[in-house]
Amino acid sequence: MSSPFLLRCLLLSCSINAEAATRDVPVQGPQREQTVRQVVIHATGGPDCDPLRRFRGDTLDGIVGHFLRHQGRISIHYIIGRDGEVVRMVPESMVAYHTRGQNADSIGIELINDGDGQDPFADAQIAALTSLLRDILDRYGLTGSDIRTHAELDDSSLTCNGKQIKRKQDPGPAFPWTALQRQLKQRAVTPKPEQRAQLDRREAELRAALQAIERDLDDARNALGRNRPRRASSPPVADPVAQAEDDRRGSIQEAISQLLRRETELRAEIRALRRATGDGSLTGEK
Repeated sequence: MSSPFLLRCLLLSCSINAEAATRDVPVQGPQREQTVRQVVIHATGGPDCDPLRRFRGDTLDGIVGHFLRHQGRISIHYIIGRDGEVVRMVPESMVAYHTRGQNADSIGIELINDGDGQDPFADAQIAALTSLLRDILDRYGLTGSDIRTHAELDDSSLTCNGKQIKRKQDPGPAFPWTALQRQLKQRAVTPKPEQRAQLDRREAELRAALQAIERDLDDARNALGRNRPRRASSPPVADPVAQAEDDRRGSIQEAISQLLRRETELRAEIRALRRATGDGSLTGEK
């Protein structure tokens, strides 16, 4: 892991194994149009009519391969192995197909686990999840109440041998919800002077970037005002100049949307840094 990640780990009091790796297996998705409002926790195992597949969590590499084979139909942002290894797949700026009807505003995290209530979640895996969740919650200004389970969001069912059962039950009854929420709320250690200096420098960089975004927004809005749509003629007549202006207006509006999304991200990261340096500690509460 990189030193910035280790620094964040220290500040968040996470106990993630320093040997656990993080790797990228990029998968593309549609650009996100809504801000992130929730994080959905999954487990890879679950109900199935085939006894050979029922509550079988598979391995980390096996699940990564599964998503690669079925990309375009199912996808995920992160997968965390039993040893705490984190695999990043779909970028957070893109939509992943992981929960029916909930993908537009969510980040999905898969945990390698059978999901049967008998398979324990490893300490290293939960430590890595805690660190990742703290990072996500801070960056998007979310709280512990914005963490949801796949089971609570998907009410679909399947019928096996004439018996109807809930299709999505993950992450399952063995998932340590109480311990996770307690860890997310724990206060972190006080940053050392050199760590605080690094956070202060990062905040200054973020504020400079935010000021640049605000200037770009002003310029884009002014440009949009200068490119007001022409009043439609009656009957309509093909007008290449008007079409070019409409295209330019659409491009400016898209640029404004992207700038607003980036502004939201910057403000969330600045809030997280202020919590880290304002009173010498950082909590999972907002």
